[in-house]
Amino acid sequence: MSWPQKMGNIGSEITRARIWEEKNNRPAARQSFERVLEMLQASAGNAETDLLREVVADLVKDGEQYQVTPKELEDYCLPFALLARKNV
Repeated sequence: MSWPQKMGNIGSEITRARIWEEKNNRPAARQSFERVLEMLQASAGNAETDLLREVVADLVKDGEQYQVTPKELEDYCLPFALLARKNV
């Protein structure tokens, strides 16, 4: 799987987590965020992926260190998804 495909998949899972949060379903949102962390762990090894994992972990915990919203993470991942779709 290409880097843009991986990041697009991560973005999709972040979107699911955000939607669950908006529906006040914290357990489902947490499961989605846990899947994001698993995907990032599987892609670990470069500074960008490692930092993104740190940001997502902070968001799951309390979001105080990075103060990033799920929507902002979605916006970060969207260009990767578009690139992956373009290259398919």
